Amino acid sequence: ITLGSGFGSNGSLQAISCTSAATCTAVGIDGHNQPLVVLTNTATNAVTYALGGGTGTVPTQASESSGATFTVASGSSLSRSGYTFAGWNDGTTTYQSGATYTMGSSAVTLTALWTPVTNSATYAVTYVLGGGTGTVPPPRSEANGATFTVASGSSLSRSGYTFAGWNNGTTTYQSGATYTVGSSAVTLTAQWTPIANHETHLTGAVYFSSGSAQLTANDILTLAHFATSFKHSGRSSLTVVGYTDATGSRALNRSLSLRRAQSVAAALRRRLTALGLEAFKIQVVGGGASTTSNTPSMMRKAIVTS
Repeated sequence: ITLGSGFGSNGSLQAISCTSAATCTAVGIDGHNQPLVVLTNTATNAVTYALGGGTGTVPTQASESSGATFTVASGSSLSRSGYTFAGWNDGTTTYQSGATYTMGSSAVTLTALWTPVTNSATYAVTYVLGGGTGTVPPPRSEANGATFTVASGSSLSRSGYTFAGWNNGTTTYQSGATYTVGSSAVTLTAQWTPIANHETHLTGAVYFSSGSAQLTANDILTLAHFATSFKHSGRSSLTVVGYTDATGSRALNRSLSLRRAQSVAAALRRRLTALGLEAFKIQVVGGGASTTSNTPSMMRKAIVTS
């Protein structure tokens, strides 16, 4: 095939090789006896990665010509609760990260695949009264990523308040809402809204181990809800009364009951300050100097009233 005058009087095309329908190489010589290689008609197709139900940032990949190869990207930037990453699928074949992919003659989408986690850990879901009375819904165990329907609070009550949902420490969920379990235990505490113009005394209690004046994490949560109720009530003073154990000397129980009251008062003071209250009064009382000054129902606890 004689080439045009631009290649010299003796230029010619000697061979053409097509490696695909879109890519051809032409080889020849020009009129000055110089080798001539011409690359023509090389098409490129898009390469796209998709989340496939996961979250995170998908990899990016430049367009590739038909027949070209590239290394399949890692899925380390992606995640999905309750699942593990299982590779990328182009619609027919699954490729693991680091595999070699050969482009065809059209665009390709590599979609993340996910495998459910089997035998995943389960976490306790517990409901707490939050200052109310009644029977809380029974505890349950759920796996990471599982969902359940938040229970009703219809069995609970609190004088001067209406039930306002369940709080997990950050968010309040109404009865019937869908809750998705994370990777830790869940405590859902009843929330209460004061009834306007309703006169009632605020009362709460915490119980101690024998000989101890140490508050537990659940005690601190109970007192935090009491502090919130106290703030909404508009009151400015409260009383904390500590009580003794069933055994021990008069002197020991005098000290123990006072330390229990002081422990509760300190926790309330911190919480009320955190809630922005500046003017409030806490009266601390040791409720008993000996075991004989307490009825059995008063043993090993501290009562808060306002």
